[in-house]
Amino acid sequence: GQHAFLDRPVAIKEMKSRLRRDSELQDRFQREARAAANLPHRNIVQVYDFWRDREHRYLVMELVEGLDAGALLRRAGRIPTYAALALVGQVCRGLAFAHERSIIHRDLKPSNLLITKGGVAKLGDFGIAHLMDTPGLTQPGQTLGTLAYMSPEQIRGERLTPASDVFSLGIVLYELLTGRRPFVEDEAESVTAKIIADRPVPPRRVKSGIPRAVQRIVLKCLRKRPDRRFQTCTALERAIRRILGGTPAAWEALLRRYFEMLPSDGEAPPHLGRRLRTPGHLLRRLRRFSVAAGLAAAVAWGGLALTGPPSRLAPAVQWVQSLLPAVPSWRTPEASGPERGARPARPRPTRPSQRAPASDRQN
Repeated sequence: GQHAFLDRPVAIKEMKSRLRRDSELQDRFQREARAAANLPHRNIVQVYDFWRDREHRYLVMELVEGLDAGALLRRAGRIPTYAALALVGQVCRGLAFAHERSIIHRDLKPSNLLITKGGVAKLGDFGIAHLMDTPGLTQPGQTLGTLAYMSPEQIRGERLTPASDVFSLGIVLYELLTGRRPFVEDEAESVTAKIIADRPVPPRRVKSGIPRAVQRIVLKCLRKRPDRRFQTCTALERAIRRILGGTPAAWEALLRRYFEMLPSDGEAPPHLGRRLRTPGHLLRRLRRFSVAAGLAAAVAWGGLALTGPPSRLAPAVQWVQSLLPAVPSWRTPEASGPERGARPARPRPTRPSQRAPASDRQN
């Protein structure tokens, strides 16, 4: 809809009827919505207003034009490694911002991760967020969220820390990479029982070609004990950056290019290797097109290399990043160089030095 006072398009979300019947939940929803409205961050959907009448409760939020990760999975089946990492890496930045303000999201799932057409990932739906330092908003033993994406401690109704969101984000990353969740209910065992007790099948056994370093990140996120996971989303983002390289601006460029190559509903998923068969093909395209078109082609070539061994991930993204100054509108205020402890940036290559393996060209 159109906000009359702000004069801007907005998204309006109504509180679920089952929650409206509980006055305590209504009060908590309103207080937690107020907290979510104080999270101004590029990778978080902004909350502009909250209002209520006798029958309804509404959140007025930023309108994001694009797709959510759940829709991407339904359309493509799975998401290429480079795109999945670029998406989750951006989400980590938004989550870290919320965690620094003592807010746990606790309902992370693909449908709550939105991607704009420009490649910016945004975290939405803080409607049941938990305030770590505020007693009384969420009582011990209460469980709110989506069962298939909950952490073990969330299922048990225990005290939550940022590591709970790390676990849920690990489930999302697993699903993006493989096209299936790591814990699925069957006749013998519920999904919650599997989350608490079962080890996930390693992603590489579900989908070959996932780099081992990426698998290690996923499995660390999914450890049962919170103190054995990444303790913060900042630590998880750094692990992703060591593999993917680049900056958030480059990650947005990668997602933008993938978004552009997505098929329409009913069509086959994109096969980047069929569009850019060799580095020479890429260079010919770079010569023919303008700088902006060359950037898009460079990102597409990056998609080829980024499904291969981790040693080739960073150079590909850094090459794309080296072209970004020619397109200032793609820079973000938060873009920065490698963080302390990250792998040093390599010199910008003048042309791709390796041909992607055959297995990569098929992804």
